[in-house]
Amino acid sequence: MAAKDEFTLTVTNEKGVMYYGPCELVFLPSQRGETAVMRHHTPMIMKLTPGKVRMKTSSGTQDIATVTSGLAYVAEDVVSVLVDL
Repeated sequence: MAAKDEFTLTVTNEKGVMYYGPCELVFLPSQRGETAVMRHHTPMIMKLTPGKVRMKTSSGTQDIATVTSGLAYVAEDVVSVLVDL
């Protein structure tokens, strides 16, 4: 069961799922700079720019991927990220 501040993050590239699991905060490279997304964020679809996708869990912060482009779909308690490495 996920903690109350967590949401489900899925990061996928052309080869498959890179990460699927709980997350407290995800940092996405966007045209406005680095965008932080938390649980209950405003729903949106965002185009990614070159940069790093990073996430924070209860055990710390980690880099998931360095991307050249991609898309992110943000819903109330789910974030799905499709990346091109």
